[in-house]
Amino acid sequence: MVKVGKVPVYFPALKNLTTFRGFPMLSDMKCKNAKPKKKAYKLTDSHGLFLHVMPGGAKTWRYRYRFKKKPQTLTLGRYPAVSLKEARQKRDDARLLLDKGKDPGLEKKRQEAVAAIEKSFYSIACEWHELKKDQWTPEHAEAVINSLSRDVFPHIGPFDVDDIKPSQVLSVLRSIEKRGALEQARKILQRISSVFRYAIQTGRADYNPAQDMRGALKPRQVKHMPALPEKDLPEFFERLDNAKFLHITTRLCLRFLLFTVCRSGEVRG
Repeated sequence: MVKVGKVPVYFPALKNLTTFRGFPMLSDMKCKNAKPKKKAYKLTDSHGLFLHVMPGGAKTWRYRYRFKKKPQTLTLGRYPAVSLKEARQKRDDARLLLDKGKDPGLEKKRQEAVAAIEKSFYSIACEWHELKKDQWTPEHAEAVINSLSRDVFPHIGPFDVDDIKPSQVLSVLRSIEKRGALEQARKILQRISSVFRYAIQTGRADYNPAQDMRGALKPRQVKHMPALPEKDLPEFFERLDNAKFLHITTRLCLRFLLFTVCRSGEVRG
């Protein structure tokens, strides 16, 4: 590495060196053949990079550096999942952060925290809602996010979507059923499932635990209202016309509905 001003430049030719400050650098063969000992030990590479070998055989890349005159150690990953070449690249990335006055260790923790937030059910559900809300009426969009905030986020909101199990989804639904809101439980299940589908589509989940809830919900007890007998229609219209507490528009709407057999939503429209 040389510096142009304050910016470090890593020339490709220098990466092929086999020694650093007179000491041999690591090779893939040396890393592969490193055997565990009674005590942990390290195999040094260059510029603070070394392979830490545990008595149990685990091998971990670590980078030793100084930040504000204090020694620090950054873990870069386990070997062989992280190769020697990749470990050197991670070390170089950390050195670039140091040249910018940033602590690589704190920066890694910050990135991990951001990644964890982005994979939480709460974060992905809000992202999904933001994407979908323009396709809905404002009233429905508000109802959806309110239902998630009330019934779902307190239970599974902070969890990583990959860590949420079917049993946790079922627990959410059971808490809604306990208050007798069976239709709301059905809607919540649909919304949870939609959030997980979106997480899968965006590469942040591999599995939708809500899809295993089919048949788990309590069936709704449908109670049909009795029909009005034809012989009672004259009395009904008389009472309708004399109902002073009803607005004239409501009375006319009821008559229109009876004469046309339209849906109530169409009549209101």
